[in-house]
Amino acid sequence: MVLTPISTKVVGVSFIEGYPQNIFKLSQSFANGDALVTLERDKDNQYDQNAIRVVVDGEMVGHIPALLAKTMAKEIDSGKVWLAELESILVSTENIDNPGIKIIVWRQNEVA
Repeated sequence: MVLTPISTKVVGVSFIEGYPQNIFKLSQSFANGDALVTLERDKDNQYDQNAIRVVVDGEMVGHIPALLAKTMAKEIDSGKVWLAELESILVSTENIDNPGIKIIVWRQNEVA
């Protein structure tokens, strides 16, 4: 089965130390097209045994949403590789000091 890339918001960004400046800082590497996004299993996470960290340019910025992480975690744990790229920095005109991140994830070698 070939999976289509999945667009998803990164959750928990506001709980990361340095928020919101850490998100605004990503804008430069995003604009240059060189933001490096990696996904890391977080098996010791006390809130979610399927947790997957989202790391951008070497810094954790949040997690994959729980419903998606439930499927991805099983696959990552069985040796499948999931990749990600930064899709956008989300800034609302109503709450400019509360930015978010949207990424695209896909299973390696399985994009249509």
